[in-house]
Amino acid sequence: MKKSRVLLTSCGGPLSWAFQKDFQQRSDCQIFFGDANPQAPAKNWVKDFLPLLPAMDQDYGEHLLGLARHHDIDLIIPGADEEALALMSEQKRFKEAGIMLAVQDDSILSYFRSKSRMYDHLKSKGFPVPAYRTFTTPGELEAALKEFDYPRRPLLVKPNSGRGGRGIAIVAERIVPSKDDLHQFNRSLLEQWIDGKTEFLLMEYLAGDIFDIDVLTYAQGSVFFGMRRRLTNVTKLFSGNLFELNEQIDALAKSLYKIFPTRFLIDYDVMWTTDGKAVLLEVNPRPSGSTISYLPFGINLYYVLLKSYLCGEHQIPHNHFQGKKASVTFGIVAGENG
Repeated sequence: MKKSRVLLTSCGGPLSWAFQKDFQQRSDCQIFFGDANPQAPAKNWVKDFLPLLPAMDQDYGEHLLGLARHHDIDLIIPGADEEALALMSEQKRFKEAGIMLAVQDDSILSYFRSKSRMYDHLKSKGFPVPAYRTFTTPGELEAALKEFDYPRRPLLVKPNSGRGGRGIAIVAERIVPSKDDLHQFNRSLLEQWIDGKTEFLLMEYLAGDIFDIDVLTYAQGSVFFGMRRRLTNVTKLFSGNLFELNEQIDALAKSLYKIFPTRFLIDYDVMWTTDGKAVLLEVNPRPSGSTISYLPFGINLYYVLLKSYLCGEHQIPHNHFQGKKASVTFGIVAGENG
């Protein structure tokens, strides 16, 4: 019986070690790990490591298609926004080559390319999103700061087309105590970001806990929602999650899926504010890198995904991980009782 051959992209960092160990226990598939950094750490411990072109390269699609054909890949799961977005418009020719891309339909590509367009769409449907204003020029920034009553309260700034939670900074004249470990800038430093071309979002700063909602749509149509509260809100130094059910966030996620249905595996980011409100921060076009948190409990969402789409086996995870904590240190994940 032929093994399913799957490529995980943007998977060259320390978290790939735990996924490699998990997949070594599964005899019915062969996993390739790819990354744009040819010297990525994963190269040292992954048997099937593939250097990739950056997603912004004009030859990215052709390059990836050639690699996939050469290695007889059945399914590609992109791990970064840029890769997922680049591949959304490439699905036809990959499909013709017998290769499945775990990406969204290109009819909703514009929502993922622009955070403000996504926010406007979701707000029009009644979903709670942060208050924000866009700016490109110094004059637009001045108007936005005035509207948000700056500097009486801190704000957030991030690129309108940025990747997930990357590129976010706090804007304040004084240091703001924060569990987010974000860069902090005053107004004069913020003005240096402006180049007249890049559009930014200026947003209200919300304090609270961030939840990751894993949304896995199976090939036969059923949907798994997994909920994880981050131990810290930091993206770049992920330390783990607590599998904690918040009924308001769960209801929000399921309502969101009804009006914005997706395919394969993606991630919502939701803030549970200190005053007990759920606010939708991001709808990401790819899986969360922190799905590593499921591994100590025998669940590999990438494996669940490939079994559904390549083998017709829909292994819906049981909720025995609820109330459990997964901590991650230097790419090593461990499960603990909550």
